[in-house]
Amino acid sequence: MPPDIAPVVTVLQGILETGSRWKRHGLDPRTGCDCYGLVVFAFAHTGVMLPEIAEQAQQLFVSVREPYHAWDIILVQWAPWQMERHLGLLMAPSWGYHIAQASNGLARFALSHPLWRRGLRQVWRYHAFETCAETICT
Repeated sequence: MPPDIAPVVTVLQGILETGSRWKRHGLDPRTGCDCYGLVVFAFAHTGVMLPEIAEQAQQLFVSVREPYHAWDIILVQWAPWQMERHLGLLMAPSWGYHIAQASNGLARFALSHPLWRRGLRQVWRYHAFETCAETICT
């Protein structure tokens, strides 16, 4: 069963209000992190320790389809010709947080926004959260 999102949302909202910055391979949005670092940071606040390198964490996640839930990781690719991909962390089926070089810090996003919908390539769920109850996940 997935953890409650409320404590993590409180922390991330506080960081959003005080400011953050993007930093390649960083793991804390207060001092600088990248999109995977944000995932590591948020999961760590629940007691789930993920590897510091995204490729090492892949076996801990399973690909899922809609309906999406809190704690799902979305992979977007803004343009098909770009090699770079970007991660976002859902806090509800319709919205989440991400941190990017373009925004130079933490930002909220709506999955319904055309940019995010068009760029969506894959969604992953932490294997231990895969069988969560509908009332907890939404």
